[in-house]
Parts: sequence; structure tokens; C-alpha cells
Amino acid sequence: MCYKLQYDRPAVNWLEALPIGNGRIAAMVYGGTDSERIQLNEESLWSGTQVRETYRSAPEILKVIRRALFDGKNDEAREACSKYLLSIPPCVRCYETFGDLVLEFKNKAAPIGNYRRELNLSEGVTYARYEKDGAAYTSECFISRKYDALVCRVKSNAAGKINFDLSFTREKDAEWQAYPNGEIRLFGQIDDEYGNAEYYGKGGPHMRFSSLVKASLKGGTASVRGGKLLVRGADETVVYVTLQTDYEVSKFAFDHSLEIDPPCRERIDRILAAGFDRVKEFHIKEFRRQFETVSLNFGDAEKDLTTDLLLKNLRKGAKAENIFPLFFQYGRYLLLSSSSFRAMLPANLQGKWNGEIRPVWGSDYHTNINLQMNYWPAGPANLFETVTPLAGYVKKAAEFGKRTAKEVYFTEGWTFHHTMDVFGRTGVHDSGGVGTFPMAGPWMTLTLWEHYEFTGDENYLKTELYPLLKGSCEFISGFLTPHNGYLVTAPSNSPENVFYYTDDGVKKIGYTTYAATIDCQIIRAVFSRMIYAAERLKEDELFIAELKRKIKKLPPLTISERYGTICEWIEDYEEFEPSHRHISHLFGLYPGDEINESIPEIYEAAKKTVARRLSFGGAETGWSRSWVINFYTRLHNGEAAYEHLVKLVSEQTVDNLFDIHPPFQIDGNFGGAAGIAEMLIQSHGGKIGERVIELLPAIPSAWADGEMSGLKARGNFTVSMKWSKMKVRSVQIQSCAGGVCRLKMPAGVSLKNIDCEYVVTDNILRFETKKGETYRLTYKNLSS
Repeated sequence: MCYKLQYDRPAVNWLEALPIGNGRIAAMVYGGTDSERIQLNEESLWSGTQVRETYRSAPEILKVIRRALFDGKNDEAREACSKYLLSIPPCVRCYETFGDLVLEFKNKAAPIGNYRRELNLSEGVTYARYEKDGAAYTSECFISRKYDALVCRVKSNAAGKINFDLSFTREKDAEWQAYPNGEIRLFGQIDDEYGNAEYYGKGGPHMRFSSLVKASLKGGTASVRGGKLLVRGADETVVYVTLQTDYEVSKFAFDHSLEIDPPCRERIDRILAAGFDRVKEFHIKEFRRQFETVSLNFGDAEKDLTTDLLLKNLRKGAKAENIFPLFFQYGRYLLLSSSSFRAMLPANLQGKWNGEIRPVWGSDYHTNINLQMNYWPAGPANLFETVTPLAGYVKKAAEFGKRTAKEVYFTEGWTFHHTMDVFGRTGVHDSGGVGTFPMAGPWMTLTLWEHYEFTGDENYLKTELYPLLKGSCEFISGFLTPHNGYLVTAPSNSPENVFYYTDDGVKKIGYTTYAATIDCQIIRAVFSRMIYAAERLKEDELFIAELKRKIKKLPPLTISERYGTICEWIEDYEEFEPSHRHISHLFGLYPGDEINESIPEIYEAAKKTVARRLSFGGAETGWSRSWVINFYTRLHNGEAAYEHLVKLVSEQTVDNLFDIHPPFQIDGNFGGAAGIAEMLIQSHGGKIGERVIELLPAIPSAWADGEMSGLKARGNFTVSMKWSKMKVRSVQIQSCAGGVCRLKMPAGVSLKNIDCEYVVTDNILRFETKKGETYRLTYKNLSS
């Protein structure tokens, strides 16, 4: 199946442009006919610098904060957190745009005919095709993984028709120069003059950056005027662009001793020597190899409708089922393009696509759900390679997080909090309320754990994951403190949410608490995985015995006497904002696995929790809506999951299918893609190491018929299936790591055929697999 975003007009703003990327370099392509704008990013171009965060914390301070919390003096605790735990400086700076490449075409007055613009997801190439002045024109853009450069070709079927002025500019901190040999060089240094140094750290000249643009002509001439390159009378022109900064990821810092111009020159020389046809052919081959591992089909596709028309139909309530496989594949495409290939840093709040110098929320790394959500589809959507930049980032950040753990909380191990940058900022940021979320670090280890469960990579577990997991558990173990017979986290908050409490008879609004529900859920998940890993690797016997004792002393999940919902905080506080976008107390439902049907009363309370949030107008942001979709998949409510998927795509998605917070924030795309995968296949059930695959666990009636291939289940099983009338008809399971496959049988259905020996116990089909072998199953006793 061909997956394309397509339109019958050029983009008129950034949110209509189409994204391309090779992980390191990213671009937004407008597909213009009068002028073509291509906005460019390089993943490491950040304002700011590496600073040594300092803190005013002390063991006595922590005791004061904890005493205040235990005595119900929440405001006093929050004020102390802001005064003593907040890092100095307390704010991180921004991920910035690199600049704009613009091709100003001549003869703008000529009418345009038969215009078509598209992004081919399986190729990673944008196209714009149109007719003008008696000739047919095509422009195509992609970013090569092998040659690490943007490639843009403009051609016509008539000789001498390519005429444009080429410029590459940046709003600030840059200079540029055009040369008669068809080159433009842009170079500069970020000058951090904005923001009070008290909040952001010392300003001044920081990261350096450089780029080289080369125009290669067939026919015609190139000349220079006013910093622009003038192309006249060409049959075809290929523009190559490469970008470089002096950031060194291994140091989490820029390094002014690094040469930044020679790498640009070397890449341009290599790509010119290869030639356009070879470069494009290799790019498409490589992109397809990774992208085309998964396909989805939900019945008859709408014929050749533009993407904006598909959205318009969906918004009007008309049939538009083809939009959902496209939205899912677009999420996979975005993760591949921002966190694979050449990526050294993980996808941020906007992936790697940001058109501003100072974007909202800094386009940074938010780690109280957003960065984690970016990687929710990595396992189920068969995108294992996208986790590598994230794992490297967390590993390096943990080095800085050790000092934060030691100097803020006086523990061993490592942690970080709710916002981070590319310079190793791991402390309490922004405020003592929202910023005091030290469970962000442990949560991130669970994201990396998912990669192990899906791949079954024992070497990754031993060499990469286990040291991080152990360090996280060391931090948690030291951070927990006794209170009322439990071991609790203090200070704590439920990310970005507040509550009412009473202090000496006065009703107040509180932020800081102890043992927020999400904390305990994260800790149980981290400890249980550490225990499994250590026992599997035969490591740290004494430490594991300690964790087994401590996990039993964590506060249990409780149900609100007011509403029958799961309590968000250690007390049954009244909510200040019942519609809040964060629904953190359901972490154990998704992405965790603690809340499930094995504890019916908690499972029912989870249903009421989601319903209550939504009844007050919750899920108002795109990423929050995505989370709700995943909640409903785990609650096996396919109709509700579908309802919120429709809302996500129709109400919180713009014409280029970017999710909006608003404004644009990419985690909603990734969370939505994960939700679609969860509607079709789940594998979180059962014990660690003995996961159970469930097919069509939340299939909606709108997708009664369909087929899927290539989704992944934990244990590194690749699953393909066909279904009709909402029932699975046939299944193929490829074992990519060997081991026992466990498959939940649909109620009232038995096997017609399977090409291996098997047993069925408690409605679970079990069979031993060999690595690389594919197993085919068909069912019988289907009622229709």
C-alpha cells in the first residue's frame, strides 16, 4: 500500500509544509511555485551552554520539607523546595531553527495548472508537480542518510526553463555569502542575549554553526548578487545543503576547537561525486528498508483524495477510514526521520522540526511524559533502531544526574526532573512545584526497558540497560523515607496538577505532596524490572533482597471515597482542575501494566477516572488525547478508543497531520500511533518474561474488516493477521528471538490449524519457537 500525504496547492504557512529528515538534519518543505521555502534544522543547534548547576539543599532542609508535608503544611514545603532545591540557574534555553533556504522563481505572473504536492512516506521524499508557461515542472526534496545532506532538485521538461534566485538566511546570529561557483556559505554563533542570567545562566556568544549550499546546474548559468545565487536558463538544478555545529554529544557541550567548515565541504564533495540519481536511489532503498516493515489496511481506501480533503470529510462525519492508517504510518515516519539514521540526540518536543528562534516550551526535552511518549510506538510499530539515540542520551544524562541525586537528595544513583536540554541539565527546573519531579529519571528507565522486552536483546540488557536500571534503583532506594508504616517519596507531585487541602481550617491550593500515586506506580515498575533483570543476570543478590523488602512497603493504590476513581495523591484530595491534561495516576494502566483485569475493583476505578476527566472537558491537548486513546485500549473499549482517535485527528491535527498542543507538539503524533497499534495488538499481559499476545483487543466496529502485517509483540515476535467482522481469521507470527510464544485465544474459538506442537491452558496458546521461523495459525468455531 502506498502511503502519501498529498495536496492540490502549495503550503502557505509552516503548519502546512511537509517534514523530511535523516535524524540529524530536518526540514519543512513548502512546495511553492512562485518561491520554494525550505526551513532547516540541525538537531544540536541549541541556545545555552553547559553550566554546573548548584543547589542550596542540605540533609536538614530535606527533613524540614518532609516534616512540613507530613504535618499537612504543603505550601511551606513547596516554598522550601523553590528556595532550596531549585537549581541555579533554574531554566533551560531552546532548540533553534538553523535558517531558511529560499528559491525565488521568475515569471511569477504565469498561471499554474495541474498542481500536486506530496510526501511519499515510504520514500522519505517530497514532490511538487505543476504546469506553468507551457512547461511541466517537478521539484523533489529529501535528506540523505548516507551523504548527510538535504537534496532538492528542480527540473522542467523544456530546456532552459529553470530560473530562480537562491538564498540561505537566518533571522539572527548569522552571516552568509554567495559565490560564483554556485555556493552559498552561512555561518554564525548563537548569542544568548535574551533572558535574565539569573534564570537562564550567563548569556553571550555560545554554539557555533556553519553550512554549505551547492547548486549543480544542467545548462544555464550561475551568478552572484547581494548574497544570493542567481540561476538562469538551466534545464535542471540540484541544490545540496549540509549543516554543522560545534556541539560534541559525547561531552554534552559545544567545543570551539572543533572544525565545522571542513565536514560541510567533505559532505558536499562526496555527494557531488555520487550524483543525484545514485544518491536518490540509495536514499529510497534505505528508507523503504526501515519504513516498509509494517502495513495496515482497514478496508476499501478512498480513491486519490488529498489529505486535507480526508480531514475535511472526517470533520464533517463522513467516511474517512483511510486517514487512520495514514496517520499511523505518518507517526512511524516522523519517528524514523527524527530519531534514526544519523540521529545522535532523541526526538524533542517537536521531533527535530522547529521554525523559530524561541519556540514555545523551548522545543526542549520534557520528561514528565512527553519525551517518554515520543517512544511509545518504537516497540509495537517495529522501530527498534529509533531508541538508540534515546538510550545514548539517557546514559550520558545519568552521569550528570548522579551529581543531582547526591547534591539535592543525598542519595547514590542518578535521576533527573521534568525538563532537560542537550547540556546535561538534570536538576529541579522552572519552579519548586512543577519542577520537583525526581521520578522522571526512573520513568525514563522504563522506556528503555520496553526496548529490551520488545527486542529480547540480552546483550543490551546486560551492557546498556542494567547499569542505568541499577543506578535508578539506587536513587529511589535512598530517596524513599518512612512515614505511617510506608516508604514514601517526599517531596513529590503529580505532574503539573494541583489540589485543594485544608491547613488549620483554611482551604488552600497545593502542589507539593508526598507519595503521589504516579511515584509509587513508577517505583513498583522499576523495582520489579530490576529484580527480574538481576535474577536473570545473577547479579546484586543483596541489593535485590533489599528492593524486595522495600517494594512491599510502598503505599498501595487507593480508591476515592468521593468519586470511586483512583486517588491521584496520597490523600483523597479534592481536585482543583478536574479536567487536567495530565492523568498521571493512571500511569499503571498505560504505559505501565499494574492496573489490569486481575484486580477488578482497581480496573473499574480506572474506567471511572478516565470518564471523570473527560466529563469536565479533559484531553484538551493533543498529547493528552493520545494518552486517553491508549487508556481505552487497555480497558478493551475499542469504540471509546476510536471516538478519541477521531477527535485527535479531526480536532487536534492540522492539514500536514502534525498534532497540536496547541501549538505543534509531536508527542501527540507518536502517542496516537501507539494507540492504533494497541487497538490491534497488545503484549503487556502476563509476567515479565512470560508476556501474552492479545489480538484485536480494542478493535472498533468501524474497522470490522482489515489486515495488518509487521507489528511487534514483546519477545520480538512479528505479527501479521487478517480479520473480518471484527474477528481474527488467520495469523502469522515470526519469531525473531526464539523462545515460547503465548497467545490469548479469542473467547469460544479454537484452533483449526497451526504448523507446530502446542498446548492450550487457561485459554492461552503456548508453543516453542525457533529464531527466524514463521508460524501460521487459523481459527475455527467462528460464528460468522
